[in-house]
Amino acid sequence: MDQKINNFLQNLKLFAPTQLDIVNEIRDMFKSHCKNLEEKFIYGGIGFYINNQLIGGAYAYKNHVSIVFGRGNEINDLYSQLEGGGKFRRHLKIFELKDLTTKKADYYTIQIVKLETKIRKSY
Repeated sequence: MDQKINNFLQNLKLFAPTQLDIVNEIRDMFKSHCKNLEEKFIYGGIGFYINNQLIGGAYAYKNHVSIVFGRGNEINDLYSQLEGGGKFRRHLKIFELKDLTTKKADYYTIQIVKLETKIRKSY
């Protein structure tokens, strides 16, 4: 594991154990849908990459963790859970572990992984 990621996780363990549990669940969720997923410390959190392309990330804040989807504007927001109005990125704010289920985080994660995998295969 990257030392910067390790330091980030250790800091969460000491100062924000709830956020640590959430971040680890998010990591597991992304990894369960992409065996080639890479992680890098970026923008103060953990970025998730497929073929060196940033597809999303987990970023801890004081009261929540954001799951960011790099091209979230291209995924179907069937449950109207995605936040953000920027050109590309969308995110989910996760305040407690159960929010991963109630906000359908897995549904969105599957889509972003499939989107990136599909695009990379088309080259």
